[in-house]
Amino acid sequence: MKQEEKTVCIVEVRTDMKNKAIKIYLIAGFLGAGKTTFLNRLLSEFSNKKVGVLVNEFGSVGVDGMLIHGDGLQMTELNNGSIFCSCLRANFTKALVEISKTDIEYLFIESTGMGDPVNMHTLLKNLEKYVERPYMFKETIGLVDSVNFLEYVDTFPAIENQVLFSDLILINKSDLVTKEVLEETYKKVKSINEKAKILNTEYAAIPMSIFYQEPVGTKLGGDTTNKPRNRMSTYTVKSQSICKKEEIQKFLDLWKEKAIRIKGFFKGENGCLQVSVVGEMQKITDFSTMPFDENVVVIIGKDQREFLEEVRVGWEVCFGETPYIDTKFKA
Repeated sequence: MKQEEKTVCIVEVRTDMKNKAIKIYLIAGFLGAGKTTFLNRLLSEFSNKKVGVLVNEFGSVGVDGMLIHGDGLQMTELNNGSIFCSCLRANFTKALVEISKTDIEYLFIESTGMGDPVNMHTLLKNLEKYVERPYMFKETIGLVDSVNFLEYVDTFPAIENQVLFSDLILINKSDLVTKEVLEETYKKVKSINEKAKILNTEYAAIPMSIFYQEPVGTKLGGDTTNKPRNRMSTYTVKSQSICKKEEIQKFLDLWKEKAIRIKGFFKGENGCLQVSVVGEMQKITDFSTMPFDENVVVIIGKDQREFLEEVRVGWEVCFGETPYIDTKFKA
């Protein structure tokens, strides 16, 4: 079944809104750092405002969009790449033009964990003559996964640029690491961006008074490191199997050395099971309802090396069914 598309709802903009800028907040951070958790906190805080949300995911199906809560949201999803890369840049700019026709006050953008946002200001500048209402870029909130940051920051250039581009940085999951690791993470973050406000957080919780403070004004330009040639091997796996928890665990264990991120939903024996894997950390939890009518799992590799056939065989061995695997990517 094709996932129901979530697109922005276009409403006529009142005359008195035509010149009123839409305030943009960008939420950046590597895979599994807690961006969606933080976004949900923001949406709760802004529940009495007119808000739009744009969610960007690396896989071909929007998993994180299923986890975002809020009544009356105007939601747009852009999948299968980074909005800062040429692979999705045209779709991103088109979406921003369409969103500018609405009467929202705020637009929250959750970029993919692989996103390198250094060209964000350039993209907005190039849009100025095409939008119905102007955009005002407020700040970037960058989330750092304290469990995995030190391991990955020197491997993936996008991580360093996410930190460099941020006005407010949350060193998240601080309860899951030692004091020494937390101190080393802080030192590394500070060495990359000495201007930003840096907070240690658990579950991306911050006093909202900090969010409303004036941003430090980190401004960058230049060429993003997001290029089609740098794309990590990415697979969206779909099937109709009813999956036992122990089978799911067996499947997840197969990719410890090859996958940096796995997320999705399984049809379990007693309901929906949500899966979230970041590095060595794995979670299989009950989820209220099945968002899709089939299993949908996104697997992101640690590099560009393909392991498609291994995924197919692994699924067959664990679940006894040949899955559909989406590997489409348009540069």
